[in-house]
Amino acid sequence: MPMRLAARLLEETPRRAVALAVAGAAFAVLLIGATPTGAEERATYQSLFDQVAHAQDCKQQDDADLLIVTCDKTQDVWYFTKPDHPAHPGVIRRSIVQTAQGVSVAERGWSFASDAAQPAFKTFLAQIGALDAQVRDILAAQHGGPPILPPGIRIYGNWQPQGTDSEAVVSLTNHYFRLEDGGRYEQAYALLGPALASMLPLTEYAALADRAIAAVGRVKSRTIKTIDWEKDSPLGPPGIHAALDYEAETERGQLCGYVAWRRSPDGFFVLVREETNLIPATLGDAEKTALKAKLHCPA
Repeated sequence: MPMRLAARLLEETPRRAVALAVAGAAFAVLLIGATPTGAEERATYQSLFDQVAHAQDCKQQDDADLLIVTCDKTQDVWYFTKPDHPAHPGVIRRSIVQTAQGVSVAERGWSFASDAAQPAFKTFLAQIGALDAQVRDILAAQHGGPPILPPGIRIYGNWQPQGTDSEAVVSLTNHYFRLEDGGRYEQAYALLGPALASMLPLTEYAALADRAIAAVGRVKSRTIKTIDWEKDSPLGPPGIHAALDYEAETERGQLCGYVAWRRSPDGFFVLVREETNLIPATLGDAEKTALKAKLHCPA
């Protein structure tokens, strides 16, 4: 049986724990996703809000730490942070884009916060990007692609996931691994929560990932085996967490490990822990079995 999430979060000497973060950037306004117009370069939090707040086709939804505005005519969704959001004041706009390859979604973000809040804004923007990846996964499944939840996956823990929470963390985990396996370390790094962000700089995170590739080769496939949902465990930090055990086949061996996500009140998830264990192909079958048991690799 995989280790419980609460015990994992208390480990002080993980075999290879990767803490991920985003390096802060010294800018007051961040525009991502398109070439800014003159008006966008001069935009303020209030001017962007005024742009959509009174439009007849736009509807507002009040969330935990966000105000979400959906505009039917332009097919845009706007996210305005509230004062208790770590990236406040910040704005993100999701737009439907028609290209020669079909319909896609683009994100554009503005941060008006201090330099200290820029890592939080990058995480916020990465979370929105992960939502778009989830939409792509859902559409692929609806058109004959693989289901988001792998067949036979075991879901357990002291908390019952709500609605599509399990699908969301599986899609998010697959998105994160696509970034990591593709060498897009900075984008993967942006999904980390602040506690992990304080543990390792991006350069060390990238070095650890490169070291794993050097040891067993690039990942050919990953399989998520279990999801452990825990809420306010007495042995761990408060809140709702999901730990996903996985195994992976590589060019010269195997990986096993887990990622743990914390669910925020607004429904977004941040990565709070990652552990990756290397199983070299040079080991004999008995040695591999013993090592997997010692490392609590999923069965």
